[in-house]
Amino acid sequence: MRADWTSALRSQDFVLPPETISHISLLSPMEGLDLGASALVLYSLLGYDEQIEAGCLKNTVQLALQGGQIGLPLIVDVQPSGPRVVLHSKAIELGVSYALEGGADGVAIPWPGRASLESILKMMAGLPVWIKPTSIEGAGSELLEALDLGAAGQWLDERLFALNDPAAILMMLRAQVHHLIPAV
Repeated sequence: MRADWTSALRSQDFVLPPETISHISLLSPMEGLDLGASALVLYSLLGYDEQIEAGCLKNTVQLALQGGQIGLPLIVDVQPSGPRVVLHSKAIELGVSYALEGGADGVAIPWPGRASLESILKMMAGLPVWIKPTSIEGAGSELLEALDLGAAGQWLDERLFALNDPAAILMMLRAQVHHLIPAV
């Protein structure tokens, strides 16, 4: 269950592009548990001003501590999308280190490339890492490589549901992953 909301991920072509970045907590681990959550998901926004980034780290620590007391895992959704991100794969690695130091039980990350993913998996020391595909077309091959390296699986986000026929895309991904058709 998503524990926060942000306007940071809106593109400039969105009907209401953000003039300032908002990042708002939506619920506590106890509220999530009461609503039936099996885990909480929290954004970690990178490349934005210090107030946003520090707030993400603070929220990670607080939710990890509170969730740990009641047995509710925290998954950090690393988002290196701010204007100050220069080296994308290094920003992902930094976001994972922040999540890990903050007490996250797992991370969802954009595909960082093979070398960075190997570093991230070593850093996570067995904790789950889910990969967000760079594109639907490349999702199958990225996932197969990530699984081969030891990632937990693929993280599908709202981009999938913005496509024309998301069910067909899911079936295509399933077929690729289970080797029913060759990866694109």
